[in-house]
Amino acid sequence: MSDIYNQVVKRLSHIFKSVLTRQHKLLPASPSRLFGWALYRTPKGPSQISRGVSVRDNLLWEQFDVITFSFVSGNFNQHAKVLEVIAQWMMFTNITFQRVEFEGDIRISFDDEDASWSCMGRACYRKNRGQPTMNLEGIRCSTPGVDEEERAIILHEFGHALGFLHEHQSPARVDILEFDDQNIHKYYQRCQGWSHKDIEENVIQIHSTKWMGNYSGFDPQSIMMYPIYPSFNRQELEIPHNTVLSDVDKAYAMIHYARVLPHESAPQWTIAHTLDILGVQGEFRDKILKTNDAKEIRRLFTEWNSSERLGDTGGFFRPLRVATRKWSKCLRCRSS
Repeated sequence: MSDIYNQVVKRLSHIFKSVLTRQHKLLPASPSRLFGWALYRTPKGPSQISRGVSVRDNLLWEQFDVITFSFVSGNFNQHAKVLEVIAQWMMFTNITFQRVEFEGDIRISFDDEDASWSCMGRACYRKNRGQPTMNLEGIRCSTPGVDEEERAIILHEFGHALGFLHEHQSPARVDILEFDDQNIHKYYQRCQGWSHKDIEENVIQIHSTKWMGNYSGFDPQSIMMYPIYPSFNRQELEIPHNTVLSDVDKAYAMIHYARVLPHESAPQWTIAHTLDILGVQGEFRDKILKTNDAKEIRRLFTEWNSSERLGDTGGFFRPLRVATRKWSKCLRCRSS
């Protein structure tokens, strides 16, 4: 057990060090990623609703849901960028995002005076129909085509809309990264203008296992991860700004919104491949592969994930005691 755990930590440390030379920058005024509630933000900071990848079970959508979305502002270029990018999430879920003219389930604004944020999963139903449930800051109206930064913002916020939480706040972080809270506070106060409360709730505090659903081992490549500078942690590891879905992001989307038949653009992403990525073996793997019921696949994976966290099947997850925090919208990093 200890040998397996040490191997996992060593492997993750190697991943971190391999990206030390990569350049990155923080996203302009936008939220982060994983499954659960989110945080309300005003132009001056967040207020409050709202997982390497984690989920909030009671805010997940039903299998094969058609989630409507509409734009409350923005122009043709901005709308086209959203339409292009959200197709990437649909490749790995049985969910359909359908555009409507008015009052969609997800209502998108492009307010550059605000941060990027999104209601978490079905928490969008708690907002008044006339109000946005997502804001995408930094999506340029003057240029056609999506750049890396814009893609990252849209993928991240729609990750929240599907139920994903911030990866850097996953319970799986604690044995990999020991945050230097003081340096993190200094950075976000100076460069982002966030309050002490904003920084604690959006960067430092670890999600409580009391209200989280499934979560994976720590995934530094997740689209739901904030960039981490060496000064932010005692290990002096660096995590760059991620701009694409990681394999674990894709696998978590697949297992919670199971596509029994893979998308034609991603034929390798079968349920068996998904289970390989997530490390599901033995009895649970056999049961999942025998069913074509998406709801049952989610249930079986949740049962497996719970047993792994408790160490029942030799996994390296352990029960953690952390503070309970709930959100209704999420923030993302601001660049100076």
